[in-house]
Amino acid sequence: MHQPGAPARRCNERDARIARAGADQLATRRQADAFMDSALRNLALDAQNTKAEAPREGQIKQAGYQAEVDRAHAEASQAASRRRRPGRTWWSGRPRSPSSKGEREEQRRQSA
Repeated sequence: MHQPGAPARRCNERDARIARAGADQLATRRQADAFMDSALRNLALDAQNTKAEAPREGQIKQAGYQAEVDRAHAEASQAASRRRRPGRTWWSGRPRSPSSKGEREEQRRQSA
């Protein structure tokens, strides 16, 4: 036998399940929207940080390049200076001893 009001109770239970499912769906959608908003904010902040760091990174690279250029100029200048010193070898900077008899005689004449 059917209890009185059973169809109405089943109908109410069904409506309650539908309402809960709708509320769950809405909560899930809001949670996803909040997550997306947060993710988009983080991406925007990352983009701003990257944009702000770009000039600094460029300056660092430029300074490194300039240091290499300066070092090469200094080495070239030192090498040229070594080549201009008479009687000195480019590899040691010490006076060169005369190796041939003619060079020794020339050195003796200059010192006398």
